[in-house]
Amino acid sequence: MFLTIIVDLLIIGVVIAIIVFFVRRRKEPIVTGRFKKREGNVTDKERMQEQITIELEQSARTDATVVRTAIGLNVLFLAVNSIIAGWAGSDDGGGAATMILIVLIAVVLVINWVISRALARGKDRRVKLTGALTKLFDEGMEEIYDSSLIEGYKTRYDMFTTVVLSLGAAAVVIPLIVLFI
Repeated sequence: MFLTIIVDLLIIGVVIAIIVFFVRRRKEPIVTGRFKKREGNVTDKERMQEQITIELEQSARTDATVVRTAIGLNVLFLAVNSIIAGWAGSDDGGGAATMILIVLIAVVLVINWVISRALARGKDRRVKLTGALTKLFDEGMEEIYDSSLIEGYKTRYDMFTTVVLSLGAAAVVIPLIVLFI
């Protein structure tokens, strides 16, 4: 029982530390040098371009943080679940260890579902923002911007989701193998 409490507190502490690290990592505003206040007349088109570009940068940072956090959490849960599965499969393990494993597997499934939804929304947001940016400059954009880049963004987000969900599946399946074999 004492070991269970220590493992639970360790998991909670690590999760909180990871979240705090990524949240506090970037405190300065996301406005780059080219978007600082300009002197003179700025058209509505330029303002809109600046706003969309800022939102694209913020979206990219958010999605990168989500992916890093998801990978870290899945690796952490893989290790913890494997340890608990080994304990549950041993002679001095028992029902408590098995119940803890079931709860942690449920947590892994919920976290990965939430992350996959967040990445899907991030992909949709990036495609919409990029489309809006290209519509602002409709004349001559075909020569400057390759529209296949949008498909590249979609593919990249799909690959991020695949990596995260694969690690999540490993964090579920490997402990079950340790438990039953």
